[in-house]
Amino acid sequence: MFIRIDPSWLTKSGIAYVHYEVWFEDLNEDKSFKRKLTIDASPVNIAAPKFKGADAWGWLHCASEPPLWDGVFVLIAPDPAFDLGDVLVVTWNGYYSPNGSGTPIAKTYKEIRKKIETQEELASGVEVRVWPFDPHIEPMVNKASALARCFLERNGQVIRKSKVGLLRIDRVVVGQDEPCGPPKVEENKIDEDVVVTEQLIGAKT
Repeated sequence: MFIRIDPSWLTKSGIAYVHYEVWFEDLNEDKSFKRKLTIDASPVNIAAPKFKGADAWGWLHCASEPPLWDGVFVLIAPDPAFDLGDVLVVTWNGYYSPNGSGTPIAKTYKEIRKKIETQEELASGVEVRVWPFDPHIEPMVNKASALARCFLERNGQVIRKSKVGLLRIDRVVVGQDEPCGPPKVEENKIDEDVVVTEQLIGAKT
């Protein structure tokens, strides 16, 4: 059974608690547990985030600059309605599909809060970094993707939000078993560092 809640009750952002009551013929009543309903009525009128280094088709790959393992830099364009003191809340989720569909990849979620503090940020926009590489980016390997969205918070309340920005990610290297990623430290180099450290400690004693 479905009971429709009129949209006129959902015009303001906030928290509502929903429950129902059943009355029996003997006038006894049975109440359901309350369910929390979060209402976000803020308008979607901020431009979708973009991504530094993405190519014309929206991909970041092994040859992208800056490298994926240095983080993904999310760009929020300037908006005439932004003001000093506003907080931009940027959310990020990874997906195994190339179009942001399906279930988000576990542990890739990240939320970044950035306060607008300078006139330069108002004029040029804001850049935030999704980091570290593991776990927020590393799981996306073969024709994967991420979705980013920006929420404008003022005086503790979300008053506007952006369209969703789609980033496609591919770290497959043709002819190799391993995807591209951060440079690996060679074992020999680690052994050499240990030996040098031990020699320095020995010299001091």
